[in-house]
Amino acid sequence: MNPVDGPDSEPRPTRRSIWSREAWPRRLFRIGRRSVYLVLAVIVGLGAYLNQVGIPESLKNRLLETLQQRGVAMEFERIRFRATRGIVAEQVTLGRLGDLGGEQFSAQEVQLALDWGTVLALKPEVRGLKIRGGAVSIPLVESNRVASRFNLHGVEARIRFEGAEEWVVEDLRAATEVGSFRASGILKHPTALRSAPDSAPAQASPAWRSTLLRIQRTLEEIHFQTPAEVRLQFQTDLALPEASSAEFTLSAGQVTWNERSFQRLKLEAQMRPLTEAPKQLAVHVQWEVDGVSAREGSVRGLRGQLKSTQPIDAVLPAWVDWNLSAEEVETPQFLVGRVQVEGRSEHLASNAIPVRPWDPRNETVVTKGPAPQFRSSLKLHLHELKTLAPEVRLNEAAVQMVLGHDLVGWHEAQLEVRAPGFQSPGLDCGPLELSLMGHPQGPGPGPEDASFWRWIRPLEITGSLEAREVNHPLLLLDRIKTRLRYD
Repeated sequence: MNPVDGPDSEPRPTRRSIWSREAWPRRLFRIGRRSVYLVLAVIVGLGAYLNQVGIPESLKNRLLETLQQRGVAMEFERIRFRATRGIVAEQVTLGRLGDLGGEQFSAQEVQLALDWGTVLALKPEVRGLKIRGGAVSIPLVESNRVASRFNLHGVEARIRFEGAEEWVVEDLRAATEVGSFRASGILKHPTALRSAPDSAPAQASPAWRSTLLRIQRTLEEIHFQTPAEVRLQFQTDLALPEASSAEFTLSAGQVTWNERSFQRLKLEAQMRPLTEAPKQLAVHVQWEVDGVSAREGSVRGLRGQLKSTQPIDAVLPAWVDWNLSAEEVETPQFLVGRVQVEGRSEHLASNAIPVRPWDPRNETVVTKGPAPQFRSSLKLHLHELKTLAPEVRLNEAAVQMVLGHDLVGWHEAQLEVRAPGFQSPGLDCGPLELSLMGHPQGPGPGPEDASFWRWIRPLEITGSLEAREVNHPLLLLDRIKTRLRYD
């Protein structure tokens, strides 16, 4: 008791802050923090488990089933989750294993792009693939055996799935034996590639494989001194091949082929469906070469193009049109200021006809059964022809040749030459026309001759020669016409 203030008052309760240790906000915050730590620990632990052990079998089977529905049959050594890239399959193999007649694809890693909305609904769907370290091997079959393989390595690709029957190849990059390769496009109905497990390999090579085999063999003969760049854009329907289209580009700095050197080569090819003819494709090829040099001479400014119609179910085209032009052609014997060449080849009815092989030293043969026959024509236009002797000069000439042949050899040839005139020290001539027809001689071996005459001796030749304004030091003729025969 205080004598001054009177009796002591009752002690007042102390007021605690809401942020004190025992207050409910602090307790709630601690509970929330521990819950977050627990969730993070679960996530880290689950991620470590999925990364080290792999994803559950049920999820793995669901993903494989989704890929199979989109035409992708995939086998792998391991599939796991990676924090930065999602679900990744390692050491992947696609294709028909153990089948030498099928395409083979392998990759170090294939990343699966998932639709996470369907993942949360426990129905995961694969929306695309990202391939790293891939390799592609396509067998090229001939006579029921694998004659060669077309290979790509170092494949990096992004593929997006649009529904179950369409792949969108956004970007595919790879390396080949000739240089870099880059492709993009759309592939429809990829499930058409699937075959039954017990199906046997195809006994015949499809047309596209045969075409690729010819290209592969040509590329094996070509030496690219500087790496080439190859680009491909495509839109392919495997269920309807005649609706496919593609654009192909190849460019190289310097190329050597058959002892000939090509400088700055560029080739472009387009393929599209032919609307007026079912099950056929229209092919258009263009090429440019700045210069060609060889032992026989050199060519400057070479340009050309080719147009053809290719049936889907055939190896050989129905017809081919092509043309070539050069700014200058120089050989040790002559110099031509400008050259233009046009040609056409048509596929005729099959027949059994005696043919002389392309090498005249071989024996004339008759095919055992009907073989595809062709009729090919060639037109050659020369301008400003000069020889080593400056007195010999031909300002212009036109040469036309028609050839009946098959793949083994030929059986009929026609040659026509027209020129407005030429000059030489011993003879001047006005308009000139020469017409010849040749057939191979009867069965028997050709001559063992390495000279030019080996092409003439096995022939039977008939024709005619007509010339006007013939001027010779001992003779002057207004017109001369004669028949020719050689056998």
